[in-house]
Formats: sequence, structure tokens, C-alpha cells
Amino acid sequence: MASRGRKLHPANPRPDRSWMCALRRAGLRASIGALMLRFWTYETRGNAFVLLREGAGADGPALARRLCTDRLRGATDGLLLLDLCDGGLGVRMWNPDGTEDFCANGIACAVHLARNLRGSETRRVATPYGSVKVRLLPPRTSCTVEVELRTPVNPMEPAARDRSQGADPCQALSVCLGSQVISGHAVSAGSPHFVIFCDALPDQTRLNSEGPALERHEVFSERMNVTWCAVREGGLETRIWERGVGETLGCGTGAASAAIVAVTLGLLRSPVRVASPGGRCFVSYVAGSPPRMVTRVRPTGSDRIDPDYRGR
Repeated sequence: MASRGRKLHPANPRPDRSWMCALRRAGLRASIGALMLRFWTYETRGNAFVLLREGAGADGPALARRLCTDRLRGATDGLLLLDLCDGGLGVRMWNPDGTEDFCANGIACAVHLARNLRGSETRRVATPYGSVKVRLLPPRTSCTVEVELRTPVNPMEPAARDRSQGADPCQALSVCLGSQVISGHAVSAGSPHFVIFCDALPDQTRLNSEGPALERHEVFSERMNVTWCAVREGGLETRIWERGVGETLGCGTGAASAAIVAVTLGLLRSPVRVASPGGRCFVSYVAGSPPRMVTRVRPTGSDRIDPDYRGR
């Protein structure tokens, strides 16, 4: 028996709407992409950073607390927000706990990214703590950056913050931790450090005990970074406890502070090779002038993220 159902006429095939579906999908992706924040990741001397462009609607402190401690994306040492308006470069940096700070290693990464984004080099970077000179060392494809930090001052004396010439930027201190007395020097080249010279660098147990205790010690008017140093083979080996971060594999202001104290005390001559668990850099310093740090940076990736992302 012949079928009595409706037949499709071969001359009128179903219209192909696949291109319309593809267009809708592309439009949806474009809409979603417009709402997402583009970010880049960089590494230098063991420090890992997330970089964003300013104006993307990012809440710096909140996003730092979420992104920098994300177990799935990998914990990082800080979030940097870049302002590329008017041909200049402004940089702000937040630690994983949401506190803002000056970061020489982060500035080096920002300078390299800014060159890649707009094709021209930056000579000066504006920060909330003042502007600093920077330059990418040749050849053009180089990832080596020189950052001129802030003129060093004694962070224990607010009157010294006018950066007057001739003042000794290093203050010798003895800090009591229980029955133990720890001697070092306080200095700031953008961020305050308590620099401790020792014959042997602290082991993990000692670092985890002394680091947080010194960071928040009552003798310091603000939270303090701590850098342990040992003179080795004409240079310095260091371990760092960074405020708002904890132990970190590298720190630009820490390397500069260690070199400043070493040169001031006559332990080493400039330039100083400073090694940390994450790598090494070179710091040049002349009394009364800003220290200059040379370090290598490495771009490690790029992605997009929902600005309302809460982390995992």
C-alpha cells in the first residue's frame, strides 16, 4: 500500500540556515568577549604577575585578592594595572592581599608589555609613589629592562621622605623577637625593607617564623618587607619575606635595598649582583642617587576573565 503521508517535494529542499547560526554564535562570542577583561601574565626572577589595562572596569584590590590566590590559574605575586593613555605609561600594583605597593619587578614587566602593545618604547613610568626612568636594553627583541628606582630614604624618619641629598638612607636597628635580638638596616627605594646580613641564609622554619613577626613588628610604623643577605663570591644571595605576599622568589626593591646597604657599609662595590631563589639581577648604586636595576622579564601568556570572577 502506498504511503499516505506528506511528501517533501525534491524541488523545494529545506533552506540551509547554518550560516545564520554561525553568525549568531560569532555575535554571541563577540558580545561575551567585549564584557571580559583581557589580561597578560609575566614572570621575572621567579615573580609572577597578572597585568591588565586600566579603563577595563577592573577593581584592582578586589581582583588582586581573587586572581593572585587562584589555585587553578596559579598563585601570583601581584596584579598590575597599566594606563597607556596619551603615549605615557602609568602603573599601579596590588599585592595578593589587596594592599597597594611600589614594585620594581612589576614595572619591568609593564614596560615590556607596553612596548609590545603599541610598538614604541617607554622612557618614564608614573606610579602613585612618583615617576621612575626605564629603558629596554638593546637589541629591540630583548627582554632585558633597566628600572631606575626611587632615591633611597630612611623609612623610619618621615622627615627624610623629602629625599634630601646627603642624608644617610640606611638606619641600623636591633629588633627584639622574644629573647632573640635581630640586627639589620632599614632603607626604602620605593618600598621599605629591613635588610639583615648573616653568615647563612635562614632555613624555611626560621623564615616562616621571623618573616611575619618582623613584617608587623611594633618598631615599624608600617608593615615592613624583610630581606636576608649573605655575601657570596663577590655578590649577594638573598631570601625575601614580602609584606602582603609572604615568601617570594624575587623582589626588585629588595634587591636594590640589599645592594644599597652593602655598598654603604663598604661590603661590595657597585654594580652588585643580587641572587634570589628565582634568579638574579644587577643593581648599580651611587650614594645620593637612585639605584638602577637590570633584570630580564618573560611573557608567559594571555587570556580573558569575567570581571565578576570570584576565584576558586
